[in-house]
Amino acid sequence: MLRIRHLSLKGFLSHKNTDLPFEDASYIILGSNASGKTSLLRGIFFGLFGEDIVFGRRNLINLVNREKTSAEVTLSFLTGGREYTVIRKITPKGNQSVELYRDGIKHATGVKVCEEVLRSDLGLEPEIFKNTVYVPQGELVTFLEGTPKARREILNRLFGLEEIAKKHETIKAFAKQIEMEFSKFEFQLHQLENLRQKLSTINHEIKELERQITEEEKKTADMKILFLRQKEILRSFEERKARVEAIEKEKKIYKEQLDKLFSEIEKKKNRLVTIDREEKKLPELKEKVKILPVLKDIKEKVTELKLLVERKRNLEEERKRFELLKREFSKKKERLEFVEKEIVRAVSELERLKEKVSNKRGIYESLKVAKSKYESLNEKLSYVRKEIERKEEKLEKLPLFDLESLKIHLNKLETRISQVEKDIAEIESLLKIHRERLEKLEVGEVDRCPICGSVLSSDKVKQLVAESSSFIREHGIRLETLRKELENLKKERKKFENDLKEALLYLKERENLEKELLSLKNDESSIFRELSKLSFSPEKFAATEKELEKLKDRFLSLKNNLSSLKSEEGRLKPEIEKLSEELKAFDEEKNAEKIRSAEEEIGRLKTAISELKKASGITISTAKELKQAIEDVEAARREIEKITAYIEARPEIEREIALLLENIETLKEKIKNCDEKLKAVDYDKSEHETIIKTVADSEEKLSQALKILNEKRGTLAEKRETLVTTEKEIKELEQVKEKIKLLKSAYDVIKQVESGFHPSTGFVTELRRQLLPEIANICKTIFAEFNFDFSELTIAEDLTVEFGIPGQGVVTLDQLSGGQKVAFALALRFALARKFMSKFELLILDEPTIHLDDERKRELADILLSLRGKIPQMIVVTHDPELEVAGDKIIRVERTANGSTIKFAEGE
Repeated sequence: MLRIRHLSLKGFLSHKNTDLPFEDASYIILGSNASGKTSLLRGIFFGLFGEDIVFGRRNLINLVNREKTSAEVTLSFLTGGREYTVIRKITPKGNQSVELYRDGIKHATGVKVCEEVLRSDLGLEPEIFKNTVYVPQGELVTFLEGTPKARREILNRLFGLEEIAKKHETIKAFAKQIEMEFSKFEFQLHQLENLRQKLSTINHEIKELERQITEEEKKTADMKILFLRQKEILRSFEERKARVEAIEKEKKIYKEQLDKLFSEIEKKKNRLVTIDREEKKLPELKEKVKILPVLKDIKEKVTELKLLVERKRNLEEERKRFELLKREFSKKKERLEFVEKEIVRAVSELERLKEKVSNKRGIYESLKVAKSKYESLNEKLSYVRKEIERKEEKLEKLPLFDLESLKIHLNKLETRISQVEKDIAEIESLLKIHRERLEKLEVGEVDRCPICGSVLSSDKVKQLVAESSSFIREHGIRLETLRKELENLKKERKKFENDLKEALLYLKERENLEKELLSLKNDESSIFRELSKLSFSPEKFAATEKELEKLKDRFLSLKNNLSSLKSEEGRLKPEIEKLSEELKAFDEEKNAEKIRSAEEEIGRLKTAISELKKASGITISTAKELKQAIEDVEAARREIEKITAYIEARPEIEREIALLLENIETLKEKIKNCDEKLKAVDYDKSEHETIIKTVADSEEKLSQALKILNEKRGTLAEKRETLVTTEKEIKELEQVKEKIKLLKSAYDVIKQVESGFHPSTGFVTELRRQLLPEIANICKTIFAEFNFDFSELTIAEDLTVEFGIPGQGVVTLDQLSGGQKVAFALALRFALARKFMSKFELLILDEPTIHLDDERKRELADILLSLRGKIPQMIVVTHDPELEVAGDKIIRVERTANGSTIKFAEGE
């Protein structure tokens, strides 16, 4: 068996960081409801077995403190003369990791390996632990007062026989499934006869379809022969039709060629008529063409005249240009003299301005350095002032909080929540007692009060039922009201907690802002001092800068003007030289002589043109009229050439007409031959159309006949498939009979197994009967240690207990006092532990005073006090201070804002 040495809980349920050392002593763990005292027991169980004593291995993440993401449980214990330490961690995903140390040295790692060592090597089983060492809330005495069935179930759990009852239910459900299979097989056997009748009907239908198909095949074959003959006749008509169409196509081509030849002859005859008409125009056109040489001569002289006029105009332009050059030469020479004087004056002025600019720049640079420092200080001052304004505005906007009021209100809420939780726990406990009492009273299986043990009459039973019903109803409403109040209080607490956090944040921010404002104001004073030391006037700097800019502008303007003057001087000198050379190269007298010569030649040409026009009777007066006249005469000349070509082509046209007439006669003969071929073909269109219709009708009838034949063949195939399927189904159903025989044998075996596993009549009953005498002997020995005088003790399988007491005979458990019942319950637990464990060294009681009245509580305290020293280690979790007397050490558990905390005290 084991003894606890140390328990450490980090982030486990309400314990954020709890360390609890243990010795061989009796521990009383005291605390109010929801303080976290039972969480210590859940931590011990989780450390040993990796599961929760309440919810098993489901949702281990729920064991992690709500303010943490993971949990760690470290448990040290003694067993077999060695000290073991288990470290279990729950990850944020709800998984767990395990390490096992033996005498300070790592012994195993991993969930599976550590579980194997704890269970197989150390013999630590969770079910045995729960059924012997650990006594859950309310089970110390109440399991002795339930119905026989309830007591049997508890006994099965204490013996570890619960799984057998579960197996019985599983076997029972399996037997039920086999019974359902029987029903299904019976239905299938009923179907077998129907399938046999169906098979006979299908065979008959197949024979009938085969007969019909044979008849249809013969009928279809005859229709095919007739259809092929009709198609042969149709093919003959199609061939003759093709020959007729070919001949008619050929005849049509010949007719089209004949029409074309007639059209060609008509065109050529019209052309001969046109030639005759054009031939009559030749005398008039030849007369018109005679003046063409004169017109061309006039055109040449007009062209020459135009050239002379253009030459004269060019000579006059040269004379005008010479006059302009003379005037331009004079102006540029005068401008050059002025520019040279201005250059001398500008050079002198630039030297004077350059000295003034240098002096003024020195003053400006010293002021510029001062200005830079002045502006830097002003910018810094402006920034500091803005920051001061911004911080002051932010400081004004910060809300004010009364921290003390918030803390006082939050403490009041915590006090009220604790009180409400305590009230809820007390009401739930009382409701559970009354519900159990009401259940027992309504069943009618008790003749004594479940609470006080007094004998009950029927009226008393009714009175108690009414009292419990009324109590449950009234306190149920009260419980719901308290739960709603608790929910609202927790919401309000959450709100005030958030308000307090927010107030603390704003207070911290206010302190930071005040510090920053003080620093900024010190910076502002420092900047003012530096500005007062700096002797700088922005107005003086601006005036100096303006004067310097004016001097620089004047200097730059003079410099640009000088550059412009020099550029102009450089441009004017070569221009004047060029103009001088051009004036020297021009000869005025020669130019005048050329103009006179051109005027004389122009007069001569005008006289010659006038004489030609007069001699030929030509009345044109402009170049445009001359051009039009020449074009008209040229057109008449080309018309003469065209008509002459027409006349020369007349014999060829007449020969072509004769040839076309011969071709016409040939085509007429070919058309006559085509008509004779058509008569020889012997094709009748109406007969052809009749045979087409007949073939189409035959084809439709044949198609319908083939469709009917195929449908019947398809039906026959389906019937044959159905026949095969039905025969298969019949064969399978005939095999069902054999399955039913086998299933019947299996069913008989399972019913026998079910009977054997039955919790009331099976081998479990025999097992309990064998174990209980041994348990009773051990229990008798332990019970005697509590100074109760009796000679015999027997325990029935429904936990009916009888005691042999000297002078009183045999008494039952119900006749014992409350204290004797508590003592017997503990003795029974110790007996089970000694039976299933080698040594009994640890006892854990979780809220053992639930369902106990004040007298029984005192008696339990006395019994636990008497056990001090007899059991090496005892841990009792309770909210009842009366049990403090039974402890060597007292552990007080309280629930605070930081989770559960513990305090140690020595017992009496």
